[in-house]
Amino acid sequence: MAPTVCCDIHDPSAFSSFDSLLPKPTHAPQRSHLLKYTKDKYDCKLEEALLDWHEEKTVAIYGWACLNDHGTIVMTGTMLDRIVDSAHHHKIQTCQDLRRETGWMNSD
Repeated sequence: MAPTVCCDIHDPSAFSSFDSLLPKPTHAPQRSHLLKYTKDKYDCKLEEALLDWHEEKTVAIYGWACLNDHGTIVMTGTMLDRIVDSAHHHKIQTCQDLRRETGWMNSD
């Protein structure tokens, strides 16, 4: 049982004016645990298609100069790999699944 006073000079009620009124952030939904696997030709085709889409979106949103100077910046390479891995294990069926598996807020 926790004591009401931790020492003889501290009163917990004296700090009630410092309580935060901000709501606690919600936890992100848990991602699936994906087992190791060897990429087959379908996984490689999906990865190539995503890389092409990645470049096209970067050019469409930010222009060729951004692609040449910074590379593809629409989503990270780690996120792209997670999409391929999740698709291999049939974990992505909807936009909500994509958001849950990658944490990508712009998944729509």
